[in-house]
Amino acid sequence: MVGDARGFIDPIFSSGVFLSIKTSYLVAAAIHKQLTEGLNGENEMMVTAYKQVTGAYNFVHRMIRLFYNPHAVTWAQAGADGLAHKAHESAMAAGHYMLSGDFFENYEKFEGFFKILEDPKQFQRYQKLVIDRKEFNQPSCNSRWEDVFRDMIERDAERNAAFAASV
Repeated sequence: MVGDARGFIDPIFSSGVFLSIKTSYLVAAAIHKQLTEGLNGENEMMVTAYKQVTGAYNFVHRMIRLFYNPHAVTWAQAGADGLAHKAHESAMAAGHYMLSGDFFENYEKFEGFFKILEDPKQFQRYQKLVIDRKEFNQPSCNSRWEDVFRDMIERDAERNAAFAASV
């Protein structure tokens, strides 16, 4: 069995299972090569895999530290118009993008973004140039969330009802 169970690091982000599975995926071919070719030295595939793993883990740990740091810019402060719902919506969109899983491949890009969020001066620049733009505050598809995801909401309600009935 391959994978890093220590990745189960935070109950809020619940990233551990994904981290464990992704680590095993990244190192499996390198381990196979190590075992089948009887390598006794450096395995370039393993070096590459662990560079990705280490970068991703460092990024996730940094994201969690930023989330819990009371002195850092909070996700709610990332909102564009000052309304709580809009702030939450904007911040969660950024958070979901980062948590979508490609931080194994793009952790260096996300690290740079977090450096901006952690520096209040840089964050103000980011907010002025990106978040406060008029076009950022407009819905991109001119559709309400409920209209776009109605089918998913209904399926979720059906699954929840079926689960409740089975318990």
